[in-house]
Amino acid sequence: MAETTQRSPERNALAGLLVDVAGDRQPVDVRTVVTLPLREVLAASDLHRITPAVHRQLRDVSCVPQDWMRAFAHRRHEQVMRHLRAVEDLKVAANAMDDAGIPWVAVKGPVLSEQIWPSPSMRQYMDLDLIVDRHRFTDALAVLRAAGIEQLDRNWPMLAATMRAEVAMQGRFGTAIDLHWDIAVPRQLRRDFRVDVGGMLSRARPIGLRDDTVRVKGLDPVDTVLHLVFHAAQAGAHLLVWLADIRFAVRQDGFDWAELERRARAARFDVPTALVIARADRALGLDHPVPEWVRRRSRSIWGGIAERRERRHPFPGLPGEPHIGGNLYTAARNNLPLSATRLVRSALEVRRIEARERAGNNVERELELDVPDAESQRSYLDTTELAARP
Repeated sequence: MAETTQRSPERNALAGLLVDVAGDRQPVDVRTVVTLPLREVLAASDLHRITPAVHRQLRDVSCVPQDWMRAFAHRRHEQVMRHLRAVEDLKVAANAMDDAGIPWVAVKGPVLSEQIWPSPSMRQYMDLDLIVDRHRFTDALAVLRAAGIEQLDRNWPMLAATMRAEVAMQGRFGTAIDLHWDIAVPRQLRRDFRVDVGGMLSRARPIGLRDDTVRVKGLDPVDTVLHLVFHAAQAGAHLLVWLADIRFAVRQDGFDWAELERRARAARFDVPTALVIARADRALGLDHPVPEWVRRRSRSIWGGIAERRERRHPFPGLPGEPHIGGNLYTAARNNLPLSATRLVRSALEVRRIEARERAGNNVERELELDVPDAESQRSYLDTTELAARP
């Protein structure tokens, strides 16, 4: 018999508080939650990256101890400062790429915080993601470096061998920046899915941050949701911040369910899209009923397996519980055999990564080794810019 997660009433109340907060609702069982140690509550809200949002909902609740509010206020302050730095780094990058005429767009991070969340200080994020036209990737690296943005990933043989669709950088104000030329970072993912990144860039729209004083480029409402469900699925769809992103994003003016289906089908990503949206609806509740195509595709055999696991291991997961990750969402494809194959490969890849970590070989640290191999650099950039399907 499969193991089932057992929770105390206090931890059930904590999970309920996190769900309420992620849905921008006043929590209903705070008195039970405050019987838990503060460190446990902070760990859970940090895990789901909504600690500043918890502060927003608890600040006027009389039963919450003052030391709790100081701790949550500190997290909120950290996020506000991180957001201000990210916007400044985004402004530097935007000016550099606009001046060079490079098609680009900013996703997640400060854009979501200001454009779709009820308050910019609610969403807890750590980095900034930029997507550029892959045919101009060499130029993008050059103009960003010239603008004072440091390139961190410099292990060109490893980049050429893996053909990862992103290069890590760091902004002048300290923000971690992931420069993408595709939203599907691993090569295998680009073989499974056909996301029209060029179309996303062509549909990008100007948006204003910080009371419209900073002008940048963001995805259109449909592409915003498609990117969010794609990212959530590949990361396991197990954090409330990602599902809250989707809940708020489908409320944008100009969002259209039928167009989302069309673009998801063109990307061969309609089943994973439906599974993630169905989880967001179950967990947080969307403002409007999900369309029939979402219900139909989420009731696939794979979707049923995901729901049964969720009943055994209630969502959202809390620190210390087994099976928090959502490998069923990561592996989801448009047919059952391929989904099962990807699940097995994912499990094997996790074991390889864990073995590398135990041996002290961290992938991110290896990518940051300065290995200036001109042939590998040329191979990576030529493949990125010239190949039909990098």
